Amino acid sequence: MDVEAHEYEHFSNQPRYALRPSMLRAVQATIDELQAALAIAATMTPSPACSTWFQIDPKDMFMSILRGSNKIQLINAAWKGLSGRLKRGHEFLQKYLEEFERRTHPVSPSSTVPELYEYLETEEDAEQQIQKGLETIPSHRRQLSAAGQHALTSGERRWELIVPWHNSFKKKFDFSGSPNNNLAWPIL
Repeated sequence: MDVEAHEYEHFSNQPRYALRPSMLRAVQATIDELQAALAIAATMTPSPACSTWFQIDPKDMFMSILRGSNKIQLINAAWKGLSGRLKRGHEFLQKYLEEFERRTHPVSPSSTVPELYEYLETEEDAEQQIQKGLETIPSHRRQLSAAGQHALTSGERRWELIVPWHNSFKKKFDFSGSPNNNLAWPIL
């Protein structure tokens, strides 16, 4: 995982953690290309239900966090969430193509009901957006463990319980001896 940990500065608005710029560009290009393919494939299906299609990163929810956050736990949650959305986007692309080729008929909706994403219009805080997404989007909720669901519904904001650490975060950051309330410090 290409995450940068910036030194803490008292009078800076720069977030403590962010994906490296080259990785951000590559991830954004992947999102843009897959999103364009989804839009084209969905509009080619014979089903009238495909007036909407799967959105990989609705309202920039995940990328806004990956561009910078003071909580490494949110970077982890956004990375895992976006990885899952990219995987699902590929699955939806295959579904649209199979429907276009008339090998299958839609047995499920073409995408998540757009109304489920309305909270993104009113919720400005990225942490709240991810929390609401996990609470309201069924496919996201199903990915949580029982402990993660409990931590989410109990109101705990302990992201390391809600979304387990990605292996690359465990390798890059040492979470055991942080002097500042669970902030991660790079292993030197």
